[in-house]
Order: sequence, then structure tokens, then C-alpha cells
Amino acid sequence: MERLHVFVDEFGDPHLDTSKDGVSSTYIVAAVCVRDRALTNTTAAAEAIRSKHFQQGEMKSSGVGPNDGRRLQIIRDLAKVDCFVIAFCAQKKNLNRNTGLEFKKSFIKFFASSLYKRISRCADSLQVLIDEHGSEVFQDELRKYLLTKLSGDMFSDPTFEFSNSKDHPLLQAADFFAGSLARVYDDKKQSDRYAEIKSALASKVSVALWPSGREEGCIPSSEFFNEDDENVRRYCIRRAEEYLDGARNDTDDRDEIARVVFLDSLIAHHTTSEPGEFLSTVQLKKEISSRLGEPISDHRFRSAVVAKLRDADVVISSCSRGYRLPSSIGDILEFATFASSIASPIVLRVSRARRGIREATLGRVDMLEGPQLASLRSMAECLD
Repeated sequence: MERLHVFVDEFGDPHLDTSKDGVSSTYIVAAVCVRDRALTNTTAAAEAIRSKHFQQGEMKSSGVGPNDGRRLQIIRDLAKVDCFVIAFCAQKKNLNRNTGLEFKKSFIKFFASSLYKRISRCADSLQVLIDEHGSEVFQDELRKYLLTKLSGDMFSDPTFEFSNSKDHPLLQAADFFAGSLARVYDDKKQSDRYAEIKSALASKVSVALWPSGREEGCIPSSEFFNEDDENVRRYCIRRAEEYLDGARNDTDDRDEIARVVFLDSLIAHHTTSEPGEFLSTVQLKKEISSRLGEPISDHRFRSAVVAKLRDADVVISSCSRGYRLPSSIGDILEFATFASSIASPIVLRVSRARRGIREATLGRVDMLEGPQLASLRSMAECLD
């Protein structure tokens, strides 16, 4: 697989007491990802944007500050560059302080590792350049930690180096993206125009919010890693194999056994079947029941097997014909279309029922009121 060049910078600090002056409410790491074939042209394009908007100075988010009109112009120029940004946003007020994250080194190591694991799903070969942070001793410690954590079967030859951002326009771009995300997500830096900034970033940035795990924006199948369906195929196979590698062979958890059988069956099917062919639900349930020595109900199959695997980031396509591991961009789009055809009508029905009940009770009853229904309420309001 083609080598991926990654340029990393951050916004904020690792301190958790956000009530103090000067302490950010978020810690954001932004990684600008560039394919090897595009590196020369992308670097030149970033340098041209720097020169256009900053003349002799660095392309720094702090140099723009609250001037969001200027910031939006720069974001729109960067959106035309052949790169993609994978970001990680730690919302400090929601973090558990009893986990060691109150220590600076542990905090940075944890979130750097989390970010790079996401990036690793997109390429086997990585070359990562990180903006200088802290002392040389800390940089060396972080490099060793990341290589220890991330080297292995997933990578062929990962490299991690540190550099001053003034020496590379793509490190400066990473700084600008991180700072712009802060204008959306950081309580102390949030812009009145955060919705515009978020919209301008949407086509170029995938940001995971922690600890909720919610991801806003996704690595687009039609924009960055789209030229080769092999990227999709390898990613989906890798996620399934990583799950199997982490499953305990001696487990007494019968639902876990069912998930292992399910994935083993899909991988075998992926290897031997014709492209686009699904493995039927009947056959999958038969395989699982044979291994468990007891029947598996439809509800248990969907909730304890398929849903749990998807919660673990295993990508599984499904439709009325059964299940399979995606092997192309078309497979992913087909699954998304199928999911939309099921989810959207259900949410619309709920929305219409909600509206009718509110009118019938003159606003006294809202069937979607309450924190446990917040997600469904948001979806209903969007579709409305």
C-alpha cells in the first residue's frame, strides 16, 4: 500500500483543571495526511496558501485569532489541497481524572496513541512528522512509546520524527486545522460563527470526540482514500482480523464465541465467494448454532453478535440477502444506502407521531423529551 505522510500539531494543553485561566477546555490533535504521490504538489500548495495569507510569517491559527472571516477564507483555500485531516478532540470536562490522565506525559501519550491508531487503519506504511513539543527527552520518550505501541503487523516501517513548524508548511497547516477546530469545540475559544467554520471544515476533516467516541465527519470514500478500492478492502479485513486477534480463545462468553464464528465465516466467505455475494443470515445462524450447540435467536444474533461487532469498529455490510465484509467503495455506499432506507423512514414516523402528540396535548407531552432520547430527538429534528 502507498506510503502515507502525516503532519501533526496540537491545540491546547494537558492540564485538566479547566477553571484556571490559560487552561484550554479541550485538547486537540490534528494530523494532515498526504499520499506519497501527492506530497510534492501538496507541500507547494500549502506554501502558496501560507505566502498568500501570511506573507513572510508562519501559517498559524493564533495569527488569525478571532478574525473568523479571514479564517474561513484560509480554510476554504486549504480545502482545495490534496490532503485529509484526521483529528482527535479530548473534551476535558468529561474525562475521568482517576485514570492517570492528570499526569502530562500520560495524557499526551494516551491521546497521541489513540490518534495514530485511527490513522493506522488507512495505511500500512506511515511517515509521521510531529511539531516539536516539550523537551528533547520527552520527544524521545514519546517516539519510543509510539513505535512500541504501533509497530507490528499493521505497519511495515513506521517512522516518527519531530520538526520545527517553520520548516514545513504542512506542519503549519496542521496547526491551523487544530486551532480552527478549537473555534468549534473549545468552550473558551468557540466562535459565534462556529457553525460556518464547522461546515467549511466538514469536507476535509474527520474529528473524533473523546470520551464520547462520537465522530463528526468521516474519512470520505469519494475524496481522499478513494482511488483504490484495495484501501477499503484491506481496512475492512484488518478490522475483522484485529477483533479476532483480541478475542480470547478460552472464553466462556458464549456471545463472544458467536462473534468469532460470525467473523471467521465472513472472512472465509470473502476469500472464496464471488465479488458482491452475501452470506445469508440463515447460513450464519446455522454456523453459530452448530458451534454453540444451541439455536441462536434473531434478536440475539442482531444485538449480541452483529451490533457488538459494529460497536467494536468492525465494518460489516448487510442487506436483505445477508452479510459480508465490504471489498470496495461501492460496497460501503450500498450498505449506507440500505441503512438509510431503514433508518430514515422510522425516524420520520417517530417525528410525525411526536408532532401529533404535542399538538393533541397542547405541548404538555413530548415523547422525545429526556436525555435518554437525545440522539433520536436530534435525528428527528434534522429530518424535520
